[in-house]
Amino acid sequence: MDIFDIVKDKFKDISDKGTGAPYYWHLIRCAIRLGSNATKKEILVALLHDILEDTDTVEEDLRKLNIPEDVIKSIKLCSNIYYKDITHKEWMRVINVSNDVMGIKAKAVDLSDNFSVERLKGLVIYLSENEKPKISKKLKKEDQIFKRVKRFINKRSYGLSVRFFEDLEIISKSNENILKDLNLSSFGSYE
Repeated sequence: MDIFDIVKDKFKDISDKGTGAPYYWHLIRCAIRLGSNATKKEILVALLHDILEDTDTVEEDLRKLNIPEDVIKSIKLCSNIYYKDITHKEWMRVINVSNDVMGIKAKAVDLSDNFSVERLKGLVIYLSENEKPKISKKLKKEDQIFKRVKRFINKRSYGLSVRFFEDLEIISKSNENILKDLNLSSFGSYE
């Protein structure tokens, strides 16, 4: 079984909240964002950066798959389950000063993909589903509902994009050389 089979298997029942596509597509896009100079270990970290956080996989499972210890260490750096006792921004600062090149790159491409226009639009629509019933109770006309939902989505989108941008900015400080070859821009357009 190769790494792509492992990723597909571990994430087979998880859909991307942003796009509805299989979640492992996000992981593959993260690996692609590393660029053509990425090492095998960097690609492993990008492909597996969510495995401890979003599946029932534990560190020992990764060892049984012969994943190198330094790769496991980088995956742990990218997994919020190890940083529950600090704020999100403090976790980003930990990544920034870690000197863990593989972990820094993986988190940067992860944030970049989370920040991508296509994924963010879909995620905001997904998150707003809970708001639609509240909105429709308050407003009668369909066009008013649409306008209200659109304002909500734009507001939520702005907040999410600011957070992802700020996270990427924290990680980038003093790591510009590490990140220079990564594709951190959106694969799509803003239209």
